[in-house]
Amino acid sequence: TDDGFVVSRHLDDQAGVAVVLTLVKHLADNKVVLPHKTTVLVTISEEVGYGASSGLPAGLAEMIAVDNAVCAPTQYSPEDGVTVPMSDLHGPYDYHLTRKLCRLAEERDIPFARDVFRYYRSDAAAAIEAGASTRAALVGFGVDGSHGWERTHLDSLEATYNLLYA
Repeated sequence: TDDGFVVSRHLDDQAGVAVVLTLVKHLADNKVVLPHKTTVLVTISEEVGYGASSGLPAGLAEMIAVDNAVCAPTQYSPEDGVTVPMSDLHGPYDYHLTRKLCRLAEERDIPFARDVFRYYRSDAAAAIEAGASTRAALVGFGVDGSHGWERTHLDSLEATYNLLYA
């Protein structure tokens, strides 16, 4: 829309994939050599318990899941920034990795908020529950509505991209 909102069905999957693929394209176009092996895994079944419960490479040290952060009266997720959840229905995310993400956002003036998702589970939770021995965290772009007609803001997608890039 003219005021920067993106309105569509199923943005909780599409917008997150778009952010990650935009980052991957930037890294490839600029021939950025990352200091460690990096894998991108796209899933569509985190809500039913599968998610990233399989398909992860052996020896994965850190995992950052990307998903929506619903903006609602009982949540702190902003429509114009990125959210770093501290925990979800599964339990807390990795202490060190979540705080590293928050520190990166603060250092780079990326608008963000911390939140707790009491009724939500992510790909990171599915991986940990399946026995993955990895540090896991989640970042989310602000979404109004979920699993239907949704809206997000370009500023939130940009903040999510910037945090992942950092």
